[in-house]
Amino acid sequence: MIPNIWLGVLAVLLATGATVGLSLALRRYAPEGGFFSDSDRASGIFSSIGTLFSVLLALVVLLSVETYSDTKAHANAEADLVLEQFQLAQLFPSYDQFVVQSQLICYGRSVMQDEWRLMSKNRQSTVVDEWARSIDSSIDSVVINGPKAESGFELFLQQTLQRQEERRGRLQGAEGTLPPLVWPILLLGAITVLGYIVYYADPGERLVTQTMQVALVTILLGASLILISALDHPFSENPGQIQPEKMDLSVSIMEDDLSRHIDADNLGATVPCDDAGYPKPDDPQVKSFPAGSTMLKIVSSGTIRIGVSYGIPLFSQLDPVSGEMSGFDVDIAREIAHELGMKQSQIEWVDLPVEDRFDALQEGRVDLVVEAVTITAARKELVEFSRPYFLAGQSLLVDQNNRMISNVRGLRDRRVCVVPNTTNAETLASMAPEAILVFQPDFPSCVTALKRGDANAVSTDDVILAGLASADSDLVLVGGQFTREPYGVAVPKGNRDFVQFIDSVINRMIDDGRWGKLYYQYLGDIPGLASVDQAKTRLPFGVDE
Repeated sequence: MIPNIWLGVLAVLLATGATVGLSLALRRYAPEGGFFSDSDRASGIFSSIGTLFSVLLALVVLLSVETYSDTKAHANAEADLVLEQFQLAQLFPSYDQFVVQSQLICYGRSVMQDEWRLMSKNRQSTVVDEWARSIDSSIDSVVINGPKAESGFELFLQQTLQRQEERRGRLQGAEGTLPPLVWPILLLGAITVLGYIVYYADPGERLVTQTMQVALVTILLGASLILISALDHPFSENPGQIQPEKMDLSVSIMEDDLSRHIDADNLGATVPCDDAGYPKPDDPQVKSFPAGSTMLKIVSSGTIRIGVSYGIPLFSQLDPVSGEMSGFDVDIAREIAHELGMKQSQIEWVDLPVEDRFDALQEGRVDLVVEAVTITAARKELVEFSRPYFLAGQSLLVDQNNRMISNVRGLRDRRVCVVPNTTNAETLASMAPEAILVFQPDFPSCVTALKRGDANAVSTDDVILAGLASADSDLVLVGGQFTREPYGVAVPKGNRDFVQFIDSVINRMIDDGRWGKLYYQYLGDIPGLASVDQAKTRLPFGVDE
C-alpha cells in the first residue's frame, strides 16, 4: 500500500528518472537495432507479458473500485440508520427519548471526528465503541407503552444490528480488501514490463522518442498502482478520500430536531459529549467564592444538604431498588450543586415532609429545599426564595368514571384530599368553602384515599397530579388551572448571596437549554401541559412577579 498519494507521486517521479537514466545508460552500449537480435520475437514476448499484466491490472482496479463503492455504501447506510434510529426514539417515553437521541448524536459526532481520522491508520475508535455500548445500555432500560411504541422498539433493535454491520463493513473497507500477495505480484509485473522496455534501448532511435516511451510507461504503471492503493484504502488522506458527508448531514438534522424540542440555540450544555463526540467529564470544575459567603461555607463543609420529597412523581422520587433520586426538582438541585463545584457523591438528600420544609431551613438541617415549593408573600417572611424555576397551577384529580366533579365548583359537599401546610388547602378554603377537606401526609397517600373511596378528589398543582395520573390510568385531571403556583428554591432567611447564586444558575439553565432539557425529559409526555417554549415564555422572571 502507498500510505500517501504525494509520496506515491514522488516515488513515481524517482522511478521515472531511474528508468530513463538506465535506458540512456544502456543506450550507450547497445548495438545498432538494440540488444534483441530477433525484434519480432521480442515484440511478441513483450506483447504477451504486457497483455497478461494489463489484464491483471484491470482486474485489480475493478476489485478496488468495488471495494471503494462498497465501503462508501456502508458508511452512508450507517449514517441513514443512525438518523432512522433517532426518529424511532421519538416513540419512547420523553426521558428515554432524550437520552437515546443525545447518545446517537454523540455516536455520529465521534464517527466523524475520531474514527474517520483513525481509519486512515487502519484503527477503530474506542470512543465510538463506548457510545455504541451506552446506546445499548439505555435501550435496555426503556419502558415501552402501547403497540406502536413496541413495534418501534423492535425495529430499533433490528436497526441496531444493521448499524453495527454497516460499521463493520466501513471498518473492513478502511483496512483494504486486496490479498497481501497482490502487491508483490503487481510490483513484480511492473518491474518486468519496465525492465523489458528499458532493454529495448537502441542508439538508432531518436533520443527524445525513446526517453518519452520509457517515461510514459513508467508514469502510467506508477499511476495505476497509486490508483489501486487509493481505492483499496478509501480513508487515506488523499484526493478522493471518502468523507463523512452523509453522517454530517444526519448529525445536523438530529441536532436541529433535538434543539427545537428543548428550545435551545445549540446542544452544547445538554448532550453528554463535546462537538468532537468525546464524553464530557463528570466531575465539576473547582470554583472559588468570596470569603464568608454562604457558597464557600457549603463547599468547605464537603457536603450539600438538599431537602426534597421522596414521593412527588416527575419532580422528586426515590427509586427503592437503585436508591437513586430522580425528577425535575432533583435535577435542578443537582445543577446547583454542580455549579458550586460539588460532586454527586457530596449531595445529601434529605426527605422532608411538607410541614417540615421551613423548619428544616430555619434550624439549619438543610442548606436548601427544592420540593415544588410555591412562592407566597407569607412564606417569604420565613425563608428566602430564588427566582421561579417553574410555574404550575392548582387543579383536580378524580377517578375517570366520576361525572360529578368537572371543576372547582363541583366540590360542594365533596371530600377533597390535600396535604397540610400547602397553599392548596388555603386555596380550596377560599374558592370552594363548602368542600370537605381530607388531610393526608403526602400525595401518594391522597391517591390511596381516592382509590379507597375516602376522598372524591385530590387537589394540588397540576404537574404533581399529572405525575400521579401517569402512574394510574384510572385517574384523570379535571378543572384546568385555577391558580398560579410559581415554584422557587428555598434557602434560610438572610442568605441573599446564595439566592443570587441560585438565580444565576437558573438563568443560565434557561439560556443554555438545560432547563428545557429537564422540562422535556420529565414533562414532555404529559397531555395538556405547555410545550417547552411556551412554558419558558410563561415563566416569571422575579420572585415578585
